[in-house]
Amino acid sequence: MAICTVLFLFICDFFSSYEGSAVSYLPYDIQKVKVTPVLIVEQDGTTFQRNWDVKLVQKMELPSDPEAAAPTGDTASLPTVKKSQFTLYFRVLSADMKTKTIIPTTSPYALGVIVLLGVLALFLRNMYVSGSPLQIQRRGRKKLKTLAPMGQPANARKSRGKGPPPKHVRKGRGRRR
Repeated sequence: MAICTVLFLFICDFFSSYEGSAVSYLPYDIQKVKVTPVLIVEQDGTTFQRNWDVKLVQKMELPSDPEAAAPTGDTASLPTVKKSQFTLYFRVLSADMKTKTIIPTTSPYALGVIVLLGVLALFLRNMYVSGSPLQIQRRGRKKLKTLAPMGQPANARKSRGKGPPPKHVRKGRGRRR
């Protein structure tokens, strides 16, 4: 489960940090998508993309750029994005410095993937330990039967030998005289 937790933190950008300007977004069809890639340019000029909710992109009024190219002009008039390391959110500060929005980096998709991987890991562990994906405890080992001597069937019953039949205890009153 620790591996699933670390993987969840990686998917949700827990270990990364960045600070830059949201420059543009890739065009989208409003009826079909809920998120769209947004191009972010850091102060040193490196660019990367993050998926943002379409409503947030519309609220920030970012320009659309189908080529996702970095701008050549000043980025001071664009919203600022800041993500600190070891946090599960990032902050978007509008260009006029009046509106500050906090957006979580977690998503139901990331949580669903991790839960699915956790269940799969549990099933694999159970298969290795007990031989069944649903049985948690270890099964006892079956002892092998000793082999029968050559020429005899493997499931031969022990014979009691010849002799009188076993005595039965009489029940009831017995014979009358």
